[in-house]
Amino acid sequence: MAERDNQDIYGMKLHERIVFPNFTVDRVPGGWLYTSLIEHTYASHSGRETGSISATTTFVPYSEEFRK
Repeated sequence: MAERDNQDIYGMKLHERIVFPNFTVDRVPGGWLYTSLIEHTYASHSGRETGSISATTTFVPYSEEFRK
């Protein structure tokens, strides 16, 4: 998928991606997918750090309502 700095989601081509610091936006048929990755770090009983990553994805349907 392509990456670009432009933040105009209405100008995105199918399967194009915009990367922001905390999330990505992917153009898919019928709208966009907003994906956020959150890294969790924990101290284990042995004193070592352990962690996990959780992902949240939200589908936003295409609408002309908010187009500038």
